[in-house]
Amino acid sequence: MPKIINHKERRDLIVKTALQVFAENGEKDANLSLIAEKCGLSRGTVYQYFPNVHAIYLYAVKNVSDAAIQKYTSAEWTNKDDVIGTIKRMALDSISIADEYMSDIINLIKSLHAMQFDLPQEIKRRTAKIRLAASRVLRHGIKTGQVKPCKTEDAVETIMSLVGSYCFQKAYFPEYAHHIKDILVMYIESLKNV
Repeated sequence: MPKIINHKERRDLIVKTALQVFAENGEKDANLSLIAEKCGLSRGTVYQYFPNVHAIYLYAVKNVSDAAIQKYTSAEWTNKDDVIGTIKRMALDSISIADEYMSDIINLIKSLHAMQFDLPQEIKRRTAKIRLAASRVLRHGIKTGQVKPCKTEDAVETIMSLVGSYCFQKAYFPEYAHHIKDILVMYIESLKNV
């Protein structure tokens, strides 16, 4: 009887291993052969999932951002009665997702930096759907009088910048990360139309 392979699990194993290999060995020594060896797979098997190391890192960025996007587009985020609460939950949930994937995020940051990616631009591109969802909620809040008039794109940019700051702080100076979280909550509360 043929062995049943869970392709998602295998792909995730390759990505997680690749990020560890890259963080441990640096960009020049991170290749598909070494990644395959650490995964316990053949190079050909890894190649079936990813044509090169670069594709692995792009998939890793997509994987982390997709976890948040899927949640924000679901029905639980469409509560129009408490816009400030919804925005706060979105932001704090982003932080929870970041905490859950922190070791992968740290390795990913190191990897993308070493590969000379425009990290802020890549993050902005990958979080576009989250930004769009937050903008829609804020616009609805302005329309219904729950949120004071503001430029929604600027407010969303501030919120996302604070979430990003939290991730970097948590990765490199974890003892101070809670300060960023507090500032984020205070900023969101300041959007409330009193």
